[in-house]
Amino acid sequence: MQMLITLACIALAWWSLQNVKLDLFIRHPKSAQGRMLQLLLAIIVGRAISSFFLDYWGWSQSLMHLF
Repeated sequence: MQMLITLACIALAWWSLQNVKLDLFIRHPKSAQGRMLQLLLAIIVGRAISSFFLDYWGWSQSLMHLF
């Protein structure tokens, strides 16, 4: 389940990064290096988002044990 959530968040981050104007930061955003940078950014952002959601889910599950 965690793997599917992580992959879905990476795909969502990739989709949302398609609208970022990378030409403001790098010279050739359509080159192989530009696409690799976009892929790495999607992996980093997607992993952070999935980690947040999975931690939140775990914490909400552990709240049952408090009461």
